[in-house]
Amino acid sequence: MGFLNRLFGKRKEQSTPEPSPMIEKPSEKEIFESPSMLAAWVDEFIVRSSSVEDDFNLAPDEDVRDSLNITYEQVERLAREEGLLRAVGACFLIKQYYDDSFYLKYFSAIYKSVAMHMYSEPTPDEIRDTRDALESYVNFIVNPEDEELKEFKRQYLYRIYDDNNNFCKLMLAGIGSLPIYTALATFELMRDAYYKVTQGIPYESAKLIVEAMEKVE
Repeated sequence: MGFLNRLFGKRKEQSTPEPSPMIEKPSEKEIFESPSMLAAWVDEFIVRSSSVEDDFNLAPDEDVRDSLNITYEQVERLAREEGLLRAVGACFLIKQYYDDSFYLKYFSAIYKSVAMHMYSEPTPDEIRDTRDALESYVNFIVNPEDEELKEFKRQYLYRIYDDNNNFCKLMLAGIGSLPIYTALATFELMRDAYYKVTQGIPYESAKLIVEAMEKVE
């Protein structure tokens, strides 16, 4: 709940010499009903919850990097990809809980924001690559059959380590499973946020209520 309170809690007001006109902010419900506002919310609180620089800390430790000849360029790609993977988890939630029209409008906004997070000033090619990668990742994870999840892992490994001479070892080491965990963890955070806004309680609480009602029936 601490994370959700941070997302939805009121921020401290900063004192200013002169009062500025009050601009009414949209409510949480309004944000979750608007594709463009929800995309901006996901960009701020999910994609940018960690900077690319901070995501360098998620790279394998020095011993592993040395043993598998993981280069600085590959670590940099890994760090950039983390924001994209967080966006995958958010897209997964929205694809499940909203209709196709809402999702397509949301997607058209979020992939550009993700590209800006990854590259600061992305080129047209980098924007297209981000869009294609996000779309592919989401399509793989919304159909969680074994083959689709294998394709998710393969895409990640090729995007990060395709020029590594220990590529086969990386595939066998289970490194390709890590991005799936990132995406699913973000999905769960988004699901709690969605239920908090629409139902007033986190997902697990709503689930317990439904289960209790089913037992009574």
